[in-house]
Amino acid sequence: NLNNNNAKWDGGAIYNDNDGMVNITESNLTHNNATTGGAIFNGESSTVNITDSNLTHNKATDGSGGAIRNWGSVFCTGSTFELNTPENYIISEENGQQKIKLATDDYFITTNNDTVIIYLDDDKTINYTGPLNGYNVTKGHKIRLNVNGTNTETFRDNTFILYDNKVTNYTQLVDAVNNAKESNEDNYYIYLFPGNYNATENMTWADATGSIRNLIINGNNITLDGNEKHQFMYVSSGYNLTLKNITLTNYTAEYGGAIDNNGNVTITDSTLTNNIASHMGGAINNNGNMTLTNTNLNKNTVTGHIEGWGGAIRNTGTLTITDSNLNNNFASYLGGAIYNSEGTININRTNFYYNIADYSTGGAIYNNAILNICDSTFNKNKASDGGGAILNWGNVIITNSIFNNSPETIKNNANLILNNTTLSNNSEAISNSGTLNITHSTLNNNEGAINNKGTININHTNLTHNTGFSGGAITNNGTLNITHTNLTHNTAYSGGAIYNRMGCTINITHSNLNYNNATLSGGAIYNSGTLNINHSNLTHNTANTTGGAIQTVRDNLWINDSDFYKNKATTEQTDAIYTIIVVNTVNITIENSTFRENNMTINKNRSAHLTLNITNNTFTNTTFNINNYNETGNISVFIAKNNLNRSIGHLKDHIKQISVDITGENDYYEYHDSNRTYLVEDNIRFKENTTIKVTANNSSPFIGNNITITINLTDTGNNPLSGRNVSLVINEENPVNLTTDNGIATANISFDVAQENTLTVRFDGELDYNASNDTITVNSQKLPTNITATLTNNTIRNTTINVLVTDTHNNKKVTTGQIEVYDNNDKKVGNATVNSTGTTTINLDVKTKDITELNVKYMGTDDYVNSTYKIS
Repeated sequence: NLNNNNAKWDGGAIYNDNDGMVNITESNLTHNNATTGGAIFNGESSTVNITDSNLTHNKATDGSGGAIRNWGSVFCTGSTFELNTPENYIISEENGQQKIKLATDDYFITTNNDTVIIYLDDDKTINYTGPLNGYNVTKGHKIRLNVNGTNTETFRDNTFILYDNKVTNYTQLVDAVNNAKESNEDNYYIYLFPGNYNATENMTWADATGSIRNLIINGNNITLDGNEKHQFMYVSSGYNLTLKNITLTNYTAEYGGAIDNNGNVTITDSTLTNNIASHMGGAINNNGNMTLTNTNLNKNTVTGHIEGWGGAIRNTGTLTITDSNLNNNFASYLGGAIYNSEGTININRTNFYYNIADYSTGGAIYNNAILNICDSTFNKNKASDGGGAILNWGNVIITNSIFNNSPETIKNNANLILNNTTLSNNSEAISNSGTLNITHSTLNNNEGAINNKGTININHTNLTHNTGFSGGAITNNGTLNITHTNLTHNTAYSGGAIYNRMGCTINITHSNLNYNNATLSGGAIYNSGTLNINHSNLTHNTANTTGGAIQTVRDNLWINDSDFYKNKATTEQTDAIYTIIVVNTVNITIENSTFRENNMTINKNRSAHLTLNITNNTFTNTTFNINNYNETGNISVFIAKNNLNRSIGHLKDHIKQISVDITGENDYYEYHDSNRTYLVEDNIRFKENTTIKVTANNSSPFIGNNITITINLTDTGNNPLSGRNVSLVINEENPVNLTTDNGIATANISFDVAQENTLTVRFDGELDYNASNDTITVNSQKLPTNITATLTNNTIRNTTINVLVTDTHNNKKVTTGQIEVYDNNDKKVGNATVNSTGTTTINLDVKTKDITELNVKYMGTDDYVNSTYKIS
């Protein structure tokens, strides 16, 4: 691209001379200026080749060659010329008709005007084919003139764009709009060019006397200023208005500061800013159909005290917004950016930033009808009375969108669906009094993620690192259903993840509540209503006083097929569940679940009725307490078919002085009176499986060398078992007894014989754990040797050799074993026992001629490997 270049004399972008050659392909030459040849000056004997390129808005100040001034050769194919000054083709009046003619060829156009092709506006359908002088121009169009040269090799299939309705100021624009009303064309185009566009009056697209209904205004990035007096356009029902590349600012009206639409409006690549309405729609009041694409609505304002609705847009029709931005708009009452009532809005890939509803709700959007949002972002919007981003009284679907940094971000009073949407760093991200469905979404780092007073269904969603006073992630005052969802690392004063109020219901299925924390009670959940938990996991939750995982005080609790692991209450032994029965009839059922390394307490200390059923659970390293402190009210307790490992239950009636320990070792207890039923039966104590593993730091040691044996003992949860006795047996001989520390025991051993050794470790089990064993093989190796020998003279007949054998691993002499000497015919010629000093002398009997070498061999022992030395 060669754009915005200037030359004092010739060739604003390119100067080609002295037999030069320039090739231009798929390029843009725009807004270049020179005295001659606004874009290109081509000198004598020089050549320019132009293919599939655009030459637009270039200017020659002396009036020659707005695009090209040629003195040489120009070859031009498939290119477009538009708004160059001077233009090659112009529209002029001849005998009362508007005709197109070639004004100047600039020495590069040799046209064949007998056959031209004309298209209108952006239509791909041919409007005219024939001689140039045979075409009559009608008002309200952009004309695309396709021409060939008399020599198609030099000039072929090029397009010149002309405008028959050029406007250069606001008065001309008003006149053009009024002229459009008289047209019988299907479409009427108005094109704006630089000039004074300060508004002088309101315009209407209505009351046409001709058949025209479609008006298209291309602003060419011109700014129109309403002077804080006028409305840009009122569009009547049945009329269509299209705005492109235009900026509307400082317009004002009662409804729709810039545009009041009752027909059909399309706005593309435009900006509406600083417009004001005194009642509704700071920039736009839409009662018809409107489409906004790649358009910015910024800093628009609606000011009415009671009807200050829609800082940028008030909609009662159908509105589609795509790839746009609505930022810093202000409504004195409802809908900082948009107020939607009785209409339908579809929003795609659009940003809402810093919009404000000052006196009421809906910082970005107030919705009382149908609203669909996809792939959009809401950030730092604000409303004084809730719904910092959205206030909903209708039907809203939000997909793949982001909401950040807003107070009470979404306030739903009707029907809302959130899918694959993220809400982060908000204060009270969602306030729900209607019906809310959340799927595949994320709510994180909010100061209170959800406050529910209606019905919420949450599915496949993550709520993490949220904080609050009552319920770090969720405060429930209605009905809450949670499925396949993770609530992790949330914190609150009570109910680290969830706070369930009196008379309300929560159903949790196939979900995880992990690593949540409560400053006071209920590390994961604080429950005053009905709580049902099924197929879920509650692990590593903490509370500083009671109820590491759950604290429940009234109504009903049902837990089925769920896992409680390592929850912790700091000041009292109520790690998994702490129940204090306050009032009402309370039913608690805990069945088919697992409690590992938790404690649980259920207290009846008011005149309430309690029914407690604890069956088919597995308790590991867990203590559970059931206490009755009150004479009045009925209590029924059934504890049966539970598996207990390192666990014990305590059933106590402090009024009747009943105390029962439940260990699972054939305990049975039954008691009945007028208001008490206690039954304990069929509980069993079970041993947990263990795993013992043995490893050696060297599986092939040399004899006599120490190796370290490491033994690991864990339970089924891979937790280390400390203080347990284990044994190490080597080659089925006397065991070595060891004690584990943090699940580990070690021993240093060595082997005296080179052989395959079997090492077996055993844990014999105890009251709560089953036995386990493990075996490995360690192959002890003979020590490596090296042998050297020297002759006492230079002949090998009746000679003597001295031999030294060395233990190369321990770097010492070998003093045991046999040495044999062979000649090159493999005949033994000498032997000796290794001397105790390590150096052995051998007298050889060598009588055969032609002996060329001797092989001296150390024959090895049980402890040493053999080795050979060759003497030549």
